[in-house]
Amino acid sequence: MQNIIGMIIQMLKNCVYTFLFLVAMLYLGQDKILYMPSRDMQHTPADAGLFYKDIAVTAEDGVVTRGWFISSGEKHTEITYPKSETPLLVFMHENAGNLAQRIPYYHFLI
Repeated sequence: MQNIIGMIIQMLKNCVYTFLFLVAMLYLGQDKILYMPSRDMQHTPADAGLFYKDIAVTAEDGVVTRGWFISSGEKHTEITYPKSETPLLVFMHENAGNLAQRIPYYHFLI
C-alpha cells in the first residue's frame, strides 16, 4: 500500500513539474507566439489601383514606424496631402503579418 501511495505522489510531482515547465516555456516564448510580423511585402496599394507614398515617422525614443499614405477620393496621378480640416484615418493592422496583407480593407476605408 505504501508503495502505491509513493507512486501516486511521484506521478503527481511529475505532473506538477511538467506543468511548471510548460508554463515557463510559454512565458519565455510568448513574443514568438503572439507577435508574428512579416517583412515580406508581396503587394502594394498600387497593385489595387490606389496611389500611395511610403512614409516613416520617428518617435522621440528613436523608434521608426513605417507606413503608407494613401490618397482618397477620385483617382489621382500624384499624392496630395489633405488640408488641415480634411479627416485623416490612421489604420493600424493587428500584430501578425504586415500592411500588404490588409490592402483589401483600404478600398473600403477610403
